[in-house]
Amino acid sequence: MLSYRDYAIFEKKGAQRRRWMENPSEPGCYILKSKISLSGLMDTYEMDAPETVRVIRLKPLSNPSEGPELQQFQSFRWVHQEMRFDGYATPNSLDIEMIRKPADSYFELPPISEVAKALYENSFALDGLKHIFVHNIHNYETRNCLEKYILPNHHPGARFRLESDAILGSRIGKVVAYFVLGAFERGTRRIERIVFFQDKNGRHLRFDLETI
Repeated sequence: MLSYRDYAIFEKKGAQRRRWMENPSEPGCYILKSKISLSGLMDTYEMDAPETVRVIRLKPLSNPSEGPELQQFQSFRWVHQEMRFDGYATPNSLDIEMIRKPADSYFELPPISEVAKALYENSFALDGLKHIFVHNIHNYETRNCLEKYILPNHHPGARFRLESDAILGSRIGKVVAYFVLGAFERGTRRIERIVFFQDKNGRHLRFDLETI
């Protein structure tokens, strides 16, 4: 299990990543805005194309008198060597359902944040993205950070906003923070809030993006 020292380190790293997003003058940021596309990733890392499915369905009506509304989804699964990324996108959200990448594959496989950005950008405009969901939290760092230092302070089953930056300092938070840094100019977007919730399928995090 993680020690309190680990948790304090996560908080420090998370706060630093938040400052990088919010302040373009904050020193030390080595994550540049990424221009690489889906085809660019495929060429660079010699990857096959991801499996994608475009779905258009009727959105449930909040007001039947307004008539039917179409809702678009783009689902994707990208498997290459030992890397796997499953999820789906809508015009304003990215849902990440599975991430798998060996820790020692830095040069052989692309950063997960760039994989997520390339897949989303290939489907919808980045400017419309408002929420990033990460489902079924299995990553050791993030799961233990939640279980040992965050969940005990809340009622079981509660949905709540995280007040600490520790999750941004853990592995899952790092992926989302690097996504934002790589997708947008620094000082233009930030993670305004992080919300935890759970259901019968597992534990989930929602990262809400905000224009600065």
